[in-house]
Amino acid sequence: MLGGAPMSGASPEYHFGGPGGTNWLWVLFEEEDGSSWCASFCGGDSNYSDVLFLGSGRNVFVVSRGRGYWLDAEQKRLLNTTECDIITTAIAVPDGRLVVFADFTDLFATGVDGLLWRSRQVALDGVRLLRATSDRVWGDARGYRVGQDEWQPFEVDLATGTVRGGAWDLEPR
Repeated sequence: MLGGAPMSGASPEYHFGGPGGTNWLWVLFEEEDGSSWCASFCGGDSNYSDVLFLGSGRNVFVVSRGRGYWLDAEQKRLLNTTECDIITTAIAVPDGRLVVFADFTDLFATGVDGLLWRSRQVALDGVRLLRATSDRVWGDARGYRVGQDEWQPFEVDLATGTVRGGAWDLEPR
């Protein structure tokens, strides 16, 4: 990720996202032959940005200030975008077939063809995605009790989006 737009003409540029958007994220892609190109991605409504290289590295999932983009980096072509534009965290499944991301309360799984599932609410105000395997993701969900701020563990089945644990459905102590 770059700190801003590159000097004009330094590398070929590709732009993804709606016209007139603000908070653009610039990413420099370097090819094996030493050449490079830049892409800009229109931002969403959170402060989170990340670039996840998936599988062979051809497909990339870019989060630009909360908005998600699936990109074929070899063809420099947009494959899909997320409807959610308040992504706060994301993690790639090791085989690169999907990405799990969260807003402040729910989990989502997406692939190059679009949204696969949306979970039940797992948190009151915050999710941390910690680890992913080919069939599960583990993380922490933020909940509140009187006088304290708590993180509760959860795990999600990637095939179904079924969540065990989390902070939303806790019984009062």
